[in-house]
Amino acid sequence: MTIDLVRAALKYLRVDRMPKSNVKPGEVLPKNRETQQAVQFCYVFYVATFTCYMNPSLLEATIEEVIPLIDELCAWIKFFTTHKLAVYMPRPGVVVREHRTAFLVHTHLLYNLIEMDPRLFRAFLDSNAFIDLLLHLWMAMDDKGMPYMGITHSRSSCPLLFVLLKTLEDGDGKDIFLDNLLTRQHHFITHFITATLSRVHQITFITDRDENIEFEQAMQYINNLVQALTPLLTNSTLRYQLLKLSYIQVFTSAFNQFFLKAWAKFGPNQEIWHESILQPIVSLSLFFEDDQDPRVIKNIGDMVGGGLLTVLVNALANSCQDDKSDTVDMGLTMLDILACHAVYPSISTQVSLESIPTTLINKICMNPTIREAWSAFEQNVRDGVVSYARFKSSRFTLCDNPLVCASITFLVYPAHSSTTPH
Repeated sequence: MTIDLVRAALKYLRVDRMPKSNVKPGEVLPKNRETQQAVQFCYVFYVATFTCYMNPSLLEATIEEVIPLIDELCAWIKFFTTHKLAVYMPRPGVVVREHRTAFLVHTHLLYNLIEMDPRLFRAFLDSNAFIDLLLHLWMAMDDKGMPYMGITHSRSSCPLLFVLLKTLEDGDGKDIFLDNLLTRQHHFITHFITATLSRVHQITFITDRDENIEFEQAMQYINNLVQALTPLLTNSTLRYQLLKLSYIQVFTSAFNQFFLKAWAKFGPNQEIWHESILQPIVSLSLFFEDDQDPRVIKNIGDMVGGGLLTVLVNALANSCQDDKSDTVDMGLTMLDILACHAVYPSISTQVSLESIPTTLINKICMNPTIREAWSAFEQNVRDGVVSYARFKSSRFTLCDNPLVCASITFLVYPAHSSTTPH
């Protein structure tokens, strides 16, 4: 590959060269001369950029010509993925017309370009076309409504996730991404969040059915999703939409599934509990630590119903003797969050204290700090159950609806409110 060939490809990189067609997104373009030229360009440009990635001197020689064309480059990648056009690199020159392959080929290309050089990455962040492309790729679904993703190989096996992570980990990138996302219509934001949560559902589904995928890889993938969501949760609008779609319940159910596999394989391994399960759950939960919003109450109820206590108690039981353990700190934080909200019937009625082995409770309570936190949690759970039973016997049905119940806390639990009803 020569510099001249790279430059020839760059000269072709003009949006006015895109084939004009009335076909809908996802449909295959007609086999005509214009389309064939676009396919040839796809091949030339992919090989050129791949070669630059492998050859730093070639990249250095052409980078100043690439940077001004970032908008056009993003537009072409969006065009190729929209119309299922890609070049199958193991057999150069063979054009594929299959959406998943096109998606993976071009997201690898995007990942490589961003990883190539800090100057290229800054140029991408300065491009609105890049953010538009990133959102477009993130929400791309197959015919079954599932996102395209891969977890079977290295860090770049799901390159799009790492493109998103790299963007959000950058201060300017996060602001640009949020500004772009929040200016979209409401249904667009919902679609974006749904595509994110769909990845959690899909990863648990795949792990259950594919013996070649280790659950550690699956946990790491979901932890990376947590890292991507964390900066988004700082925005109240996105946090509300995530709560509305019960994001915490989705993640907790996945972690509970992986916990059972981790326990069978690793036993009382503190590192697994801390890094792979407790830490991401706490990271997602801290955003509503003191929040009494009805949707928060519902999500915590879903989280408890998803089996969080099983994970939490086992994690604490295997690290409770070490006061300096990160797992203990994480567990105490989670207990505080649960205790703060446990008086709500929508939460307390889902807690089955009897199902937790007494030996585990006794073990964690050997640590005075954990014992105090656990006692507070237990007491609030019992208060919630008693209050719920009292209102049920009086034929009140308000507490059957957590969204209603949470808004009249002073009436249901006068002991927990400074407001006296008249």
